Amino acid sequence: MSEVVIQKVRLDPNGRLRVQPAKPAVYPHIYRSASSVRWDSDNSELYVLAILVFDAVAELKQITLAVAQEYGDELLLSSFTEYVDVPGDLVATLVRSVA
Repeated sequence: MSEVVIQKVRLDPNGRLRVQPAKPAVYPHIYRSASSVRWDSDNSELYVLAILVFDAVAELKQITLAVAQEYGDELLLSSFTEYVDVPGDLVATLVRSVA
């Protein structure tokens, strides 16, 4: 399993989590995992379809699990991960959830 650092985590205007892996990682066929995780090729981000009602922690877990199952990559938060429009308490919760 390859380790891939998450470059950026952000909340979109609807409060949904968007995860951008460090380049050159791309996951255009993530939809095959049947996990409701999708790849936004315009922004190089992974996200969970809005039809599911997850909180941000569940979305992050869903995304990391789908990438591991479909591509064999382990997405990791690091000290270099940038958080955009994510409140500090949520950042701490996300970091704890994948530790």
